[in-house]
Amino acid sequence: MTVKNISVIIPTLNAGTMIDDLLSALERQTITPAEIIVVDSSSDDDTQAIVRAKHPEVRLLVIDRKDFNHGGTRDYALRESSGEFVCFLTQDALPKNNEFFLDKDMSGRSVMSVWQLCMGVSCRARTPGRLSALCASTHTVPSRIGSPKPM
Repeated sequence: MTVKNISVIIPTLNAGTMIDDLLSALERQTITPAEIIVVDSSSDDDTQAIVRAKHPEVRLLVIDRKDFNHGGTRDYALRESSGEFVCFLTQDALPKNNEFFLDKDMSGRSVMSVWQLCMGVSCRARTPGRLSALCASTHTVPSRIGSPKPM
């Protein structure tokens, strides 16, 4: 099932050995994001070729390496995204299962867990200590999960 309000953004640099696994894992999710954006900092390896050849539905944005900075690059990709909710992942993070965007409420119904996205609790990193999963919302998050302010 595709959910129209989730965008996933992945900044990359020389991610050729890992990007296929990450994009494939995102594409296998029970709830698939409406869009996946890879913003590549002019990689020297085959990152861009892999995204184009194996994941044609993924939007690839390419910037000059000299133009990369952590906040500015993420802000650029955020402005290019269309989702109400945005999940930022590092290139070396993998969802631990196919239910990264699913959570169960008290009655057992499936609901998207914004809190889970913000905390990154369902993600594992290939490289220990290198995990980033952040969430931004253009709307206030429901009070049952703490109502963080929109970014």
